[in-house]
Amino acid sequence: MAYGEIFARWLRRFHFWGWVDLDLFIGRLPLFGFNASTLSGVDSVGDQGWPSQGPLTLLRNAPAINRIWRDVSRVRERLERPGIQRMNEWDFGRALLEAPEMRQRVVPWPMHLWTHARHGPEDVLWIAGRVLHLPSCGEAAYFHFSNWKDVVAASAASVVVAAPLDVVGGLGVHTEVGWSIGPGGLRPLAALSASARARLDTCRARGALQSGGFAPTAVSY
Repeated sequence: MAYGEIFARWLRRFHFWGWVDLDLFIGRLPLFGFNASTLSGVDSVGDQGWPSQGPLTLLRNAPAINRIWRDVSRVRERLERPGIQRMNEWDFGRALLEAPEMRQRVVPWPMHLWTHARHGPEDVLWIAGRVLHLPSCGEAAYFHFSNWKDVVAASAASVVVAAPLDVVGGLGVHTEVGWSIGPGGLRPLAALSASARARLDTCRARGALQSGGFAPTAVSY
């Protein structure tokens, strides 16, 4: 939240700066407002009604915006503590909301998915740069696998290396790189069950007129 001032010297050429967690599968961000035309009228992009998110946030590189972190309660004292303070999301988010100069992009539904217990082993897919939610035939901006770090890391070494040649029949494409992401880790597309493949084909058929095959839609966390 303070990087705008800390790294001001290196950020001079950029209109925005931000942060992103390492435990994310990134989808088609421009489809969800992370693009030049949408960003031209806002100063922060978080998710839904909150101006900053721990996993992914963009902030306009402007002096007035870069100074807002200073309004966080007891910010110096808390920054000096060695433990995690979680200021960048909740306290900093409140400071952004209260700043009169801040133009927030309000999104009426969640843009991202995370590791909720409701997600089964084949509910969330990452295919060719898209994060797909099969039960709703929806597409998300990104997937935060915060509670599945260990299993994703353990499965990634073998699955990711083998992925480029994976092909699933009936997708309407020649080859696609991707995985299912679940509580058991990553699995190649070729390992999808028959029911998951059928659901994927159904979703593609429903979104056939949309760019890329899937429509951005409200998806549950």
